[in-house]
Amino acid sequence: MWIQVRLISGAKTVRVDKLSKLTKIEELRERLVKSFDVEPERQRLFFRGKQMEDGHTLFDYDVGLNDLIQMLVRHNDTPKKETDSKEESPQSDDGSSSDKENKEPQEAEGVKESENKPLPSGHIYKVGDIIDARDVSIGSWFEAKIKKIEYGIDPEIQERLGAGKVSDQDLSSQTSSANQLCEEKCSPESQIATSSSAEKAPTDSSWKLDFGEPDGFTYHVFLEEYPEDILKVLSTEIKPRARTLISFDDVTIGQHIMANYNYEDPEIRGFWYDCLVTDKRDSRTKKELLATVYVGPSLTPLHKCRLLFVKELFGIEIPGTQITEADISADPTNNIETRKNQPQCDHCNDNPRKKCKHCGCSVCAEKKDPEKTILCDECDDPFHIYCLNPPLEKVPEEDECPQQGDLRLSGPPLSQGAVAVLELASHCATDALASYV
Repeated sequence: MWIQVRLISGAKTVRVDKLSKLTKIEELRERLVKSFDVEPERQRLFFRGKQMEDGHTLFDYDVGLNDLIQMLVRHNDTPKKETDSKEESPQSDDGSSSDKENKEPQEAEGVKESENKPLPSGHIYKVGDIIDARDVSIGSWFEAKIKKIEYGIDPEIQERLGAGKVSDQDLSSQTSSANQLCEEKCSPESQIATSSSAEKAPTDSSWKLDFGEPDGFTYHVFLEEYPEDILKVLSTEIKPRARTLISFDDVTIGQHIMANYNYEDPEIRGFWYDCLVTDKRDSRTKKELLATVYVGPSLTPLHKCRLLFVKELFGIEIPGTQITEADISADPTNNIETRKNQPQCDHCNDNPRKKCKHCGCSVCAEKKDPEKTILCDECDDPFHIYCLNPPLEKVPEEDECPQQGDLRLSGPPLSQGAVAVLELASHCATDALASYV
């Protein structure tokens, strides 16, 4: 069978073939080393809220065909040693002269690299810049910061670009399919507005946006929502943090903006994409914008998309105008408010003040004390340790919580934490059976 493994940020997804239900977790980690360039000891794998541990099999976690496993990469405490080990192979090819070249990216993590090897386009970004980074898997923008800059294009990026090349014929096919799906989900009013202004629709050449050329550097960035996950991107995949709101009256047809859109369900909030305004409808009772939205790893254009949040339109900042934390400290007016994305919980819309038993504790519905919250192995629902019956004094250690109830029956007596978790799982199973009956 095969499964999907994705970085928790969504930046990269890999399909792993030739697996079986009896494949051990440590064997899966070894298979992922080449695809993600991450050592097994730095891989944290999660499936349905459970952290997957060595010694168990895919069957123990009920992993099925084409199921999705998420990976979180642990921080590397010894980056210098790993860098040296990775650079051993080029040393054998280039001789001692390559040793000096390989040491330059370590000694100059930021602007120094551009001073040693300047590019015609210049070195615009620097370490610590507050930026937006594109999620290369879905094409949307997320708040991020630059942690490190290296000269040259990283092999991981080269492999991603090579695997993601799309011919004009394939792009045309993707565009047609995506636009057919978009038209099916568009409201009738949007279709009427589009048909009434067909002369304003983009031509084959006008909808193509120019994102420029890479400047020859690899940027190591982290999303503010997932600071532990480091992404490697190009200069064309980052831009200064969007901070200029554009009013509806100032938007013009043909303007490149960033707007919120959900191509799976256009009637709810989604993520932030590059958009090209193609039509504008301003009446006394309704304000409506239609745009071409660029989604997916190939930035497939979706035509005739109705932008739902016309009061949340951002202009595209010019590279070189990005700010840092120091700029915000010196002038608090530079502070940039976090944009609203698609909520993780559809029941409370991620409202931190609203009680919710779907994303908060399943007993008290409170969202406080996340460090004292555990997930049930059976239903994946969260519970405060002090809301359990009986309550726990602390979060059980990983080796105290059996993934399956029968795995510890032949071993030593279970600890208080394991007993509580087993009772919790039994309680959930009983409730499920009662609801079924």
